[in-house]
Amino acid sequence: PAPGTPAPSPGPAPEGTQLCGPPGSAPEATPPLADAWAEVVRALFVRRTAARLTGPTSLRCEVYDPRCPGLARDLELDAAYDEQGVRPDALVFVDEEATLDSEDGALLTVEVTDRLEPYRLVDDSGRTIAELPGVESETWQARLVPDSTGSEWVFG
Repeated sequence: PAPGTPAPSPGPAPEGTQLCGPPGSAPEATPPLADAWAEVVRALFVRRTAARLTGPTSLRCEVYDPRCPGLARDLELDAAYDEQGVRPDALVFVDEEATLDSEDGALLTVEVTDRLEPYRLVDDSGRTIAELPGVESETWQARLVPDSTGSEWVFG
């Protein structure tokens, strides 16, 4: 399919992801292909981190398509942290590289190499409960789709 073709539907929303509402219809246009995919991924990580650290959980809707399994995983992790009475602090994802791997209409696959810096879990008073080591460099495949407006890429 040609660029600008609406994204194929990846299926129903995963359990527990009603936060972002049902997926809308595919946008009429798609965002342009990026010159630097690391910048696109970095912007998504910044919004994802903001949602986890300081913002409302609904910020995840600016990072994920409602059908994305990553949204369900993030919500499960948030629920586990809430149950333990902790939250992450000093959470930093570092993208080392991101390149476009394939394009199928408006569904993109981007190969991402990133790492998670060491961080800690703190309680409501800010007391450190646990120091976590982070994650060394990993390479993985990210699926990107247009957001509901067709103006930005989100994890799909």
